[in-house]
Amino acid sequence: MDWPYELGAPPETLARCFDIVVRQFEKPMLRLLLGYSRREAVAAELAQEVFVKAYQQIFRYDPTRPFSGWIFTIAANHARDFLRRQQSHPQDSPLENTRDCPDAAFRTPDRQMESAELSVALEAAITGLDPVYSEPLILRHSAGLDVREIGEVLGLSVDAVKTRLSRARRQLQMVLEKEWSPK
Repeated sequence: MDWPYELGAPPETLARCFDIVVRQFEKPMLRLLLGYSRREAVAAELAQEVFVKAYQQIFRYDPTRPFSGWIFTIAANHARDFLRRQQSHPQDSPLENTRDCPDAAFRTPDRQMESAELSVALEAAITGLDPVYSEPLILRHSAGLDVREIGEVLGLSVDAVKTRLSRARRQLQMVLEKEWSPK
């Protein structure tokens, strides 16, 4: 992620300019948390909680390390805690997907339905993956982090992240190819 305070900004500066932090990281944070929660309203609430937690803990940030890795680590840990709480106290209503598709108006109805079905199948397949594989995948494709940043968030080497991403994609391909491979 490219922003002016990636390395070297002291925590005091970041605290003073935290509105810039929120503006810079709001969209990637929402994408990341949506990957975990699968619900926009929940992702937005989790993002607010992450930003509050980051602001309260800004003095713990080490300016010699990338800020994006630090804040996304907080987000990933917060999302994992949320998922653990959800598993121990499941809600009565099923998880619904409320994401908007910006180019849906330009698709034919049959393409829209096929895209929606594939999206649901993909999300179900990702949810079915072991967290060892789903987390790097979510961080890569939802938050847009590179393998180095993912390694920092998850405490893994770059090679380990690449291996997990490769295995996750292979598992997704195996799950989805039965119904979604070209005929």
